[in-house]
Amino acid sequence: MISERKIEGEFAKKLEAFEQFVLNLKEGSRQKIEVAVDTPFDGASFMVEALQNYFPFSSSANDDLNVEDRKVMIPRCRDAYNNDLLGKACVNRVVKSTVGVSGLNAKSTVDREVTGLTRKQTKKLQRFFNRAWKRFTKAKNCDVAAQDNFKTILKKLMLAKCVDGDVLVNTISKKFGNEEFFLKIQLIEGERVSNEGETEDVPPIDGQNGITQGIEHNLLGRHVAYFVREAHPGDTIDVSRVYKWKRIPAYGEATGRRRVFFISPFGRIDQKRGVPMLAVALDKLKTIKQYSRHELLAAALQALYTVFVKNISPVDDSIHNENNNIVKNPRFDQKKNVQLGSGTVAYLGKDQDVTMADPTRPNQNYEAFQMAQYKELGAGLDIPYEYLIYVFNTSYTAARASFVQIDARVKDERFDLVSDFCLPIWELFILELLEQHELPDYIEDLIDFDRLYSDRDYFDSLIGVTFSGSKIGSIDEVKDATSAKIRLETGVSEYDKEINNIHGDQDFESITERLGEQKEKRDSLGLTKIEKSVVSPKAEEERAIDEE
Repeated sequence: MISERKIEGEFAKKLEAFEQFVLNLKEGSRQKIEVAVDTPFDGASFMVEALQNYFPFSSSANDDLNVEDRKVMIPRCRDAYNNDLLGKACVNRVVKSTVGVSGLNAKSTVDREVTGLTRKQTKKLQRFFNRAWKRFTKAKNCDVAAQDNFKTILKKLMLAKCVDGDVLVNTISKKFGNEEFFLKIQLIEGERVSNEGETEDVPPIDGQNGITQGIEHNLLGRHVAYFVREAHPGDTIDVSRVYKWKRIPAYGEATGRRRVFFISPFGRIDQKRGVPMLAVALDKLKTIKQYSRHELLAAALQALYTVFVKNISPVDDSIHNENNNIVKNPRFDQKKNVQLGSGTVAYLGKDQDVTMADPTRPNQNYEAFQMAQYKELGAGLDIPYEYLIYVFNTSYTAARASFVQIDARVKDERFDLVSDFCLPIWELFILELLEQHELPDYIEDLIDFDRLYSDRDYFDSLIGVTFSGSKIGSIDEVKDATSAKIRLETGVSEYDKEINNIHGDQDFESITERLGEQKEKRDSLGLTKIEKSVVSPKAEEERAIDEE
């Protein structure tokens, strides 16, 4: 078992200890069997036939996801995303649904009660923050490389989180040319984060931080700094920078603010690195792809129409040319290749025969088998299989349930994305906006800068914000609107929430203002009455049939 593996150093001691542990378990199981005593838990039993030789290795969180395993796992997951249609679909469903059509839009929510501002003053301050944020996130003002806008940064971040397992977000304060804002965002691939010189991990001790897979941390596990390669470890153009590292502190030296954020999916306690989303599905994705490819090839071969002419009676395999010389008949050349083709007539030589196996394609069970695999894959990745493959032909109820489930998944992903990335970036942006820009006089009069740095409650109330994204979609907008109307009329919901549920990236205030402006415009043009559309009975009947 273990002797077949090449092991060195401390890891060898761990494996030897585990080998002894397994032997002790086996010895203990034999003793239990001899006295007919077993554990009340089947999961710890050695008498259950399926579990008798089941000995998974147990290690710490960081040993469980070690550097060598990540070097193998991440390229495989990236290849599954790049070259596997189903793997790409799994990741894209999560990424695109989480970020939404227009990204995550911010809306300032200054608390009037804590700040002591009037309603009018609060509106002015909120509009000032919102307009500045839109200028910062549009075009390419927020990207350190001036390549992406905020929405594209969100998509790349989510993609790296799902495919690579984790991503490092660095922020710098630097203005290029005639740009308006100082704050810039830099995304760094997780593979570039590693121990300097590829050395072994160092555990933390009193008065000294530890380093685990490129992350410097203290005894409590709090991240202190990150060691980042200047180039990707697989870079073949600038190899010299591959073996140069830079230590990036997590907190700014002058302000003490958090400026670097390490984003990864949730995992085991104390686990420093993240596991790619597709890691658990690699085996199934590979098998499904191979099965689909073989079925497609078999169907393509059966679609070829080839006639084989067999030489039954003995004939002379030579012919005479125009000079009456004997030459080899090419039709009966024993060495020629016999191939299938579209509308091909192939002549067989002497003593040659063709036996065709009937592939019986298309396979009638192919779709049912594939759908069973999609269901299992979707259950493991928390993506309803209907939404995974974009097929909603079972029933309205099933399609509706699929949308409800993916909506819950998207809300969970958005909550993490907002908490880990959007809120910290908003906080840094607002602080730099207030500190490094020439503010209008009416804005300076609304902010108490002394309380801003001394009163945390005032600070949180001033920079409050909510992020919202576009809705995933709707199966029946009439039913959605009707249910929203009922909730509003019965007083169990509010306009802002219902508008956000229907539109995703809209709010009550902005919609109400625009409706008021549009109503004034219509009144000025004499269009005071909006004709109500009439739905024919036939259309209602067809709609009812579709729902069934």
